[in-house]
Amino acid sequence: MKRIVFLVLLLCVVLVAVDVSAEVRIWTGDVVAPFRDFDYAAGAKPIHPVRIIAARGGRFSGKVCLGSTEPIKSTRAQITDLVSQGGRIPASAVRIAYPPYYGRGAWLQTPKGVPHFDDLFTTAREAKLITRKPDRKRIDYVPMNHAFQPIWLTVTVSRSAKAGDYAGTLTVTAEGAGPFTVPVKLKVHDWTLPATDDYATFVEFIQSPDSIAERYKVPMWSEKHLELVAKSFDLIGSIGSRSVYVPLLCETNMGNAHSMVRWVEKPGGGWTWDFSVMEKYLDVATRHMGKPKIVGLIVWDIFLEGGPKGKKEVDAPKTMAAGDIKRPRVSVLKDGKLDKHPLPSYTDPASAALWKPMLIELKRRLAKRGYDGALMFGIGTDYVPTVSVVSHFAKILPGVPWIHHSHSFYGGRNRKIAAGGSPVAYAAHVWCRRRPLGPSPKRYYGWQRKGMGEGLIATHYHRGLRENSEIPTYRLLAEMNVAGDKAGFGRMGADFWVIFKDKRGRPRGRVSDGRYPQSMWRNLDIRVAMFAAGPEGAVTTARFEMMREGVQECEARIFIEKTLLDETRRAKLGKTLVDKCQALLDERTRAIARAFVSERKGKKVVGNNVGIPGYETYLQWNWQQRSDDLYAAAAEVARKLGTK
Repeated sequence: MKRIVFLVLLLCVVLVAVDVSAEVRIWTGDVVAPFRDFDYAAGAKPIHPVRIIAARGGRFSGKVCLGSTEPIKSTRAQITDLVSQGGRIPASAVRIAYPPYYGRGAWLQTPKGVPHFDDLFTTAREAKLITRKPDRKRIDYVPMNHAFQPIWLTVTVSRSAKAGDYAGTLTVTAEGAGPFTVPVKLKVHDWTLPATDDYATFVEFIQSPDSIAERYKVPMWSEKHLELVAKSFDLIGSIGSRSVYVPLLCETNMGNAHSMVRWVEKPGGGWTWDFSVMEKYLDVATRHMGKPKIVGLIVWDIFLEGGPKGKKEVDAPKTMAAGDIKRPRVSVLKDGKLDKHPLPSYTDPASAALWKPMLIELKRRLAKRGYDGALMFGIGTDYVPTVSVVSHFAKILPGVPWIHHSHSFYGGRNRKIAAGGSPVAYAAHVWCRRRPLGPSPKRYYGWQRKGMGEGLIATHYHRGLRENSEIPTYRLLAEMNVAGDKAGFGRMGADFWVIFKDKRGRPRGRVSDGRYPQSMWRNLDIRVAMFAAGPEGAVTTARFEMMREGVQECEARIFIEKTLLDETRRAKLGKTLVDKCQALLDERTRAIARAFVSERKGKKVVGNNVGIPGYETYLQWNWQQRSDDLYAAAAEVARKLGTK
């Protein structure tokens, strides 16, 4: 009898234990700490309010997380209006998203990348159990046989919003769980961000029409294709990027199959041109992104004069005729069909006569749009076009500068291009000089190196960035450069998704990293997509939202720095506020520099990637309080200047 009672009691204990372990729990997440999304045990504690620090005219995020030892289904969340004593932000200004788990590995990053939740879909999917083998030595340890579902909130704060402390309530339900109520607290500072057109931080996201056509299986330049392209440009424009690239050659490093301008042979000889594709593309870009500040005409790639020699470096596709690899190929339109046609090499005397009338007409069309001042040729890389190639285009369109994306200007690459008669006006380089870790009287102001009228636009290209890089990398990237010697960052892939598969059916290739072997740039290929491929086009990601917040903080920093550098405006602040602002900015610089210290083989080095020690350092310096302090300082400076 005692044995039976014992077994019954034991069964009850087991059932209770199973019930508790399967409980759906909720806790407040940290937008820059994805490993905290996996803290299932935290749900047993009282939930903290979601805290968001903001300024007018920006977008700012927070999140909560659900966890269970069973799949989580039918997650839904609703938020009330956010109310302060002086104002109200409607619930419609808060986007609620349900990112799924992302745990792929990464190249040039921590051993297996950092697992997190990324794609900000506005409809929740079933959160399945994670079966990845755990590694308890890692800061981002993921418990096996658990399901997690973060709920991501992004608040759009209007330019007319009143400063103050706002409060609201988020209500969350899931199948068999909830409702859970979570307080949401939003602090809006009395300072207004510039319009994205006026950002001092240089930001460049490159759009890929071919990636969209391949991903969604729609005909290139069809109405549906252009609708999908528009969604990418909506996101690109929202962060201040104003670059657009027009390939005038086939099969360049951008992964484009055809040139945007189509050549049409006249019956009696000679050529005319169909600009309709380029015009449609620029229409969409302008309408959804804003007026371009850079229109890059891609007229050169490494398979042409100036590129590496020999098949060891450049492999011609088997489909390409012998001798064509060193000749520029363009798309020829005949009887409604496209073909790829080789033109004479740029060093051939006949080449200029072919390109001149087309380029003059193209420039006329851009001038009609008001874009002629944004026109640039490109793209130089670790290899650069020969002097004769640069001269070829400089004689046709004098004064049009070049774009350069590479490791650096090592070996005088900029001088080699300038020798052909066209200087480099915009560069995105891998190497970036940062301020020292300790106090230093020397201060860089990278944002000053921006603007066609002010010389070179010098930016940073983070070639090691991947979809599962550490979230602080994205948030700090802009300020790391602006506090260093760069105007911001460039050559960032917007929608260059992994769309091709290897022989085993695994996703492996983008249009930009191997689709056309002759134009591979190896470790300078674009290998990141900042947007996710949603059901109906590009959608934002957690990474993109953190990068956006980093750019917005850059704008606050630059606003303060510009004031400190202007003697008249500086005098209005008074010595106490000047010293306070400078100390705040210097401390931010040192903290960011420490966050970009990686530990490798026992040696601390400053690298392009945030290592785990740097990752922990960033989280430990109370990043949200520093954001609060930065916007508070900007607001105080604005009040002294009599602006907002």
